[in-house]
Amino acid sequence: MARYSSTLVAAVGLNPAKVFQTFCALVAAPQEKLSIDRLDLIGTKRSWEVFSAQLTTFTAGLDQAARHYHVPPPVLRFHLLWDRQSAHPITDLHTTEHHVAAWRQVFDIVESLVSQSDLVIGTFPGARKALTQAMILAFQLLARPRDRLVQVIVPNACAARLPAPASLAKYRMRALISDLPFLRVRELPATLRALDLDTLIAAVQPRLDDQSGPTLEFRVDATDTVLSVAVGNRILWPNHLGIRLRRRDLALWLYLARLRQLHGRQPPAYTPSSLESAFSEILPHYPPAPGPKPSQSAQQPLYPMNASTLRRAVALAPCPCCFREASELSAFVPERDRDLPDEYVRQAMSRIKRALVEFGLPMSQVDAIRFRGAGVRPNTAYGLHLDPNSILIRQIRS
Repeated sequence: MARYSSTLVAAVGLNPAKVFQTFCALVAAPQEKLSIDRLDLIGTKRSWEVFSAQLTTFTAGLDQAARHYHVPPPVLRFHLLWDRQSAHPITDLHTTEHHVAAWRQVFDIVESLVSQSDLVIGTFPGARKALTQAMILAFQLLARPRDRLVQVIVPNACAARLPAPASLAKYRMRALISDLPFLRVRELPATLRALDLDTLIAAVQPRLDDQSGPTLEFRVDATDTVLSVAVGNRILWPNHLGIRLRRRDLALWLYLARLRQLHGRQPPAYTPSSLESAFSEILPHYPPAPGPKPSQSAQQPLYPMNASTLRRAVALAPCPCCFREASELSAFVPERDRDLPDEYVRQAMSRIKRALVEFGLPMSQVDAIRFRGAGVRPNTAYGLHLDPNSILIRQIRS
């Protein structure tokens, strides 16, 4: 397989002159110092018909321009877009099927050129918007740091038609070359072969999920002593930022994180009777259910236990499998503070929150990473709201 130094791949429309001007602008610009070894054109059947009608003038102009600017003439290829369902060339991009087929072919072409060329430059002189979008998307997925998307703008007087090869020496073109910024996503968690239209969302989703909330990672030794805490692959503790956390706070945080990591493994079986018993103490704190209040003379509760109240209680109540009341966390509370365990746990919660804020996390992530209270006082329990899949606990062997 031949190896090329620079390749220009162009999604084309119905004006060969614009492609010619793009080639000339790139090889003529002193700041570019480019030698385009290969020119790949991608277009529909209509584009191919226009280029075929002017192919002699077009290729002769490229050869003459190469000699004029002292660069080798490029290898020219035209890639005709095909409708894969009908096995016919696509005349124009009208349907969803045409767009999908065009994008797949543009992707395959750009992928091949990236593997064969040290530098790939993409452009779309006069191409339809759908084909332009396909070229941009292919570069977003495949381009390396050195690959480029460019746009060449020339005065209207120069854009009308191809110059005759004999008059090329007198052909003067004032062109503006613009590099178009785009997002390179080659680091996506999928192989290049897997990045087709069907799996694009699946490839992007893990990255989006990673951005929605960082991971919380504890490293512990054989005795379950916390050695380090990392948030989103950054070391929170110990570090050189002056952020201090008490080891007792870290142990409490680790305990609640481990409970949260096991969340949902054994979901509790709630029934209306068990809910009524579990929430009988906190229901008086809720507003009454819609409708007239029952009279006291009827000796009915002021806030009746109904389906709406039960759903609200369940939504606001702490999860019984991974939240714990302060009295259940006495092992992490110093003996002198065990008379008021809730106060000490809240102080530990505040210290961790302050450390995460000093660490530079936004409040939305701080509230997900730290442990915090849930429920209605005095029936408050503490735990993590973080996605269990985002919690990592690694044991380090000495």
